Amino acid sequence: MLNSFRILLSLVVSLGLAANARADAPPVPDHVARLITTLFGRPAFEGIALSPGGTHLAFIREAEGHKVLATIDLRNKEVHAAAGWWKQNVVAFYWCGPETLLFQVGRDDVNHYEGLFLSDPKFQNIRGVPVRGKVLVAYSVRPNYVFLTNAFPTAEEGGEGFSPLYRLDIEKNRVDVAEENPGRVVHWLADADGRVRYAIRRLKDNSYELLERSADKTAWKEIPFVKDPVPLSLDQTGTFLLLRYRGDDGLLRVGTFNTKSRQFEGAQLSDPTYDVDPNVFIDPKGGVPIGLFYDAARPAALWLDPGYGKIQAYLSAAIPGAVARPWGVAYDGRVLFAVASDTRPLALCLLNLKDGKVSPLLSRHPEAVGRSWAAMREVTFKSRDNHAIHAYLTLPLARKDGQRVPLIALTHGGPRARDDWGFDTQVQFYAALGYGVLQVNYRGSSGYGKEYGLEDIIAINRRSVDDVADGLSWSVEQGYADPRRLVAAGGSYGGYVSMALAERYPELIAAVVGLAGVYDWYEQVLDGRQEAAITVGGHVKFYPSVSAHADEYRELSPVNGAGRVRAPVLLIHGDDDRRVNLDQSLAMADALRKAGKPVQLVSDVVSIHGYPDQESRIGYFQTVAAFLLRTVPPDSRP
Repeated sequence: MLNSFRILLSLVVSLGLAANARADAPPVPDHVARLITTLFGRPAFEGIALSPGGTHLAFIREAEGHKVLATIDLRNKEVHAAAGWWKQNVVAFYWCGPETLLFQVGRDDVNHYEGLFLSDPKFQNIRGVPVRGKVLVAYSVRPNYVFLTNAFPTAEEGGEGFSPLYRLDIEKNRVDVAEENPGRVVHWLADADGRVRYAIRRLKDNSYELLERSADKTAWKEIPFVKDPVPLSLDQTGTFLLLRYRGDDGLLRVGTFNTKSRQFEGAQLSDPTYDVDPNVFIDPKGGVPIGLFYDAARPAALWLDPGYGKIQAYLSAAIPGAVARPWGVAYDGRVLFAVASDTRPLALCLLNLKDGKVSPLLSRHPEAVGRSWAAMREVTFKSRDNHAIHAYLTLPLARKDGQRVPLIALTHGGPRARDDWGFDTQVQFYAALGYGVLQVNYRGSSGYGKEYGLEDIIAINRRSVDDVADGLSWSVEQGYADPRRLVAAGGSYGGYVSMALAERYPELIAAVVGLAGVYDWYEQVLDGRQEAAITVGGHVKFYPSVSAHADEYRELSPVNGAGRVRAPVLLIHGDDDRRVNLDQSLAMADALRKAGKPVQLVSDVVSIHGYPDQESRIGYFQTVAAFLLRTVPPDSRP
């Protein structure tokens, strides 16, 4: 019933696209420029949240090169936006009451932090939250409480990434310490009244233990029976704890633990291949968990509320081939839901349960609606050591049966991350140009269990590059890829893998695109950036010490093997990147030039880690398209 509609954006006139690319980006054919504008212009929204009363929808959108917080009053379709955040972005937001928004401002989520603010939905009364010189970020937001943590605590606050838990009083706009850190605690869970009942402590051997205490703040006690525990939610009575933990097979699963009988009750949510590591969907009105979302081969949902489960079943039957997910109930009883697939951009709609009528509200990429896009499918291949490696393959729509196409190994960053199924603008861009795209979830990726994830960065550096190389060889063996036109591309850790592929397998790779990659691991870990970034997540030992493993870090660094590279290389890096220093790309480009290898270095297309706004996105993809069309041209114009 939604197969042919075009989302109307008259209610948000200011969300129009601008086709202006950076003046310093190389020219590309007109049809490529139009494709870039279609896919990488300003998205209509990023992130959505319905207010507890169902009267307002809040979302982030781009305006004049920055991300601002906006709201739509669903009663009268009025649009409001926070203005005046010059050279700042709204990077996160939360409803903490029917008429109150809490939002974080900065150039990105942590590294360019500017502060927290409270506001009404019309942004007429904006108040700065007194953070007192700390990098405070929202940790848990419920109708009865708002907790914050410090992303970079000082030694006085616990040090080593172990922050106290702060409570924000919305009415008084005051921040106080709610819980002192009892030592090495990295996760907290409160009951419905805001009393902290559970905590996760990271031990010195990098394992975790679950702590509990009663509502009257008795001493913390250990619950010793599960591995890698994370409490997700606690019911209103405080009896049933929804707990994520690691099973004996090394995969994460979710079960309901009875805190009185000390046993699990009912069926556990598990998968034979994938970690069940869900995001918990909280009912905007009641603040209680009603759904679990997690990634398997495709996005999956488990509804704890049977009413939402029935709505999910109805939507799934009505919109086959897509993922339709309820996001709450509007003030007039209509259900707000999102719908997307691998070939359909994400859109927001309202469903009238009485007559089944669907009203389109917003499309994230309105210019892409109504066009045909390439399908993404999950594939599995065997690595050289006989491991099953998971990946996604997208082939151009124009490809004929049996035709070999140029193929891009598009490798995700992290490495503790994964690619998943859905509409990916970058993938669709390359496929529309005539390239196949292989996204390998190499070993070291999250989502496939402890064994698949490996233990540390050195092990991942060894396996990840080989896994992507094996995926490219598999694509050639299957008849999908032209062995003379294989491209390695990726950002951050994916930039490392791409450059390392060209260095370790020079006969395989025809071109390299690296965005903000790490190319000298010795210098990167010595710099301390990786340890600082990972400390917040509690994995300090993920990066073995430089002094004890210097030779391995140097061996695994492409900067030391530039002479083996045969392919032309495009390196792009932001000049204000605080996660991976620009020096990494400068050193890699210098090493390639000294070895007499073709390299192009662009350091001003993006300014921070990634391409955060329309101007930088258009400049980035215009630069990449010009490079690929010149070095590894597809068979014909798309």
